[in-house]
Amino acid sequence: MIRTNGRVTAARSRTAVHGPILHLANVPFNTIWQRPQQIAAGLAEFTDVVYVNPNRSFLQFLRPGHRLVPPDDTLPRLSVFNPPACLPFARQFGAVNRLNYRRVGAHLRDFLRARAITPSVVVATFPDQYDLLTEFPDVPLVYDLMDEPHLFVSASQRARFTRLHHRLLDRADLLVTSAKVLANRYAKSVRRCVWISNGVRQELIDELQVVVPDPAITRLPGPRIGYVGMISHWFDFAAVRAIAERVPGGSVVLVGPRDLDPPPLPANVHLTGPVPHQRLARTLAAFDVGLIPFKRTPEIDAVNPVKLYEYLAAGLPILASDFDEIRQYRPLVRTYVDAADVGRAIEPLLAGVTDADERRAFARRHLWAEKAAQFAAEILPVVVPAAA
Repeated sequence: MIRTNGRVTAARSRTAVHGPILHLANVPFNTIWQRPQQIAAGLAEFTDVVYVNPNRSFLQFLRPGHRLVPPDDTLPRLSVFNPPACLPFARQFGAVNRLNYRRVGAHLRDFLRARAITPSVVVATFPDQYDLLTEFPDVPLVYDLMDEPHLFVSASQRARFTRLHHRLLDRADLLVTSAKVLANRYAKSVRRCVWISNGVRQELIDELQVVVPDPAITRLPGPRIGYVGMISHWFDFAAVRAIAERVPGGSVVLVGPRDLDPPPLPANVHLTGPVPHQRLARTLAAFDVGLIPFKRTPEIDAVNPVKLYEYLAAGLPILASDFDEIRQYRPLVRTYVDAADVGRAIEPLLAGVTDADERRAFARRHLWAEKAAQFAAEILPVVVPAAA
């Protein structure tokens, strides 16, 4: 049975967790906060949480920025475990991944034993973490499926990650999905399934009330149609080109890291590279329209973009490609079918016909704190039998 989003009171959630949670993350804690950090920090309001950083090879540990920054005093119930340096090429070779997790498991057991922590539940977030579950054979498992795993692995890795993904589904006592599409896809494959969408930080909403727009962006000619996020193989450059040509006097601003070289683009397309997360509010405040230009694939169909909620928190009208998950957010989001359709879709947004207050109100109903509270409440049926 699929259960969908619902508001959960803090009072109910505070009785929902019995004992520490071991949260296996697929992004390091000290990077830009995404769903794993938001959920883990929210759960730490109700119980002790051990956030397990993803494995990193010894080569990556030599690079700046990969050392752990411990959580601050605002999260006293959250501990972060940083794995020892591991062998490279674990994604390419299953044997290496298993060997790495055997070593990580030994260090993790010592970490937990030293703190007298016995996990009541394990939260997994990516298929390769299945190889660590042998260390916790009797602990209930929650699989927090943020996206289709194929979105982040190469073609040569797909078969192995598909097997691991389905093993996690078989092992899971509860599947939580970020996207409604994912819940519909996998509900029949698991014991229990709930959809808890992504959200937005209250701190970002508060900052957007008073922030001064980024001057480097506001100096660009308007209207400014902006994107914030990773630029990778799923990015629809054809649509970006069409938008830039439709508004030759305006600017298309693409903010974020990229792992590919973009094709030739019009002069009014500006790629800024990544900006610190502390500048997100200033960046959003400088946009006139928020952009989500993803290519249509089965993996993208199941993406619930965090940037959707951030754009709405800024009151921005949104233009997005017409993928399955995004359609439920119409009319707050306007969609286009392909590059040829972009002009029709963007014109009303440039005219300012949509309601900014309605968009901000929607964002306030989707706070990360509420998502974590719901997550905590959904864990109750999983951990009570183990605690009885």
